[in-house]
Amino acid sequence: MLAPVFMIGGALGAWEGMLFPHVFPGFWAMCGLAAVVGGVMRSPLTGVVFTLN
Repeated sequence: MLAPVFMIGGALGAWEGMLFPHVFPGFWAMCGLAAVVGGVMRSPLTGVVFTLN
């Protein structure tokens, strides 16, 4: 159940990364993944922890 959410979040983050400035490779994809996972699980801190694992 989490794998599709990870892929959707990463893809949306990578897409928005084309508009925002370059930080390091994968930064915006990681931010998008954390945001979507945090929103779906209704726990933003858990979304960040899952992203960093």
